[in-house]
Amino acid sequence: PDEDGKVTIGLFAPNSHDVLPLPKCRMHHPSINKAVEVITKACHSLSVVPYREAGKSDEDDKGSGQLRYVAVNVERSTGAAQITLVWNESPPSDGAIDNPLLRKLASKIVSSSTASSAEVEEPPKKRRRGRRGGKTELKSTRANDGGKQTTTFKLHSLWINYHHSWKH
Repeated sequence: PDEDGKVTIGLFAPNSHDVLPLPKCRMHHPSINKAVEVITKACHSLSVVPYREAGKSDEDDKGSGQLRYVAVNVERSTGAAQITLVWNESPPSDGAIDNPLLRKLASKIVSSSTASSAEVEEPPKKRRRGRRGGKTELKSTRANDGGKQTTTFKLHSLWINYHHSWKH
């Protein structure tokens, strides 16, 4: 969490669980940066509570918060992002998302990745020997949402894992 107690997405500092935010990191694939921006904005707009680990001095303290971790992987050939959210609660018995906040978060992430709001670049008409072709690539763009700039990206898949704090 940041100083205001809001969700912060980044990398762990060496030898700690302190998160260092890395917005627009030049070492990350651009799809990772865009996905992290979308997830962070969605978490802030929905007031998702970041997970806080249990204090080391009190063994009975089990940690609290909703969003434990986020992982983003990229399919290199298309630039599509696979997002994994790790939510701090027991999994639902029927496999459906029964937490209304988690459902809204997933919906915001998916709606920010629709193909209709992104530019589609068609592959070249001629196939050149030794080069890949024939795939349509989706380029991320900024969509205008009532005067606000919103980031869109290509989503490969969204996974939700449940990891209750007492199981760690």
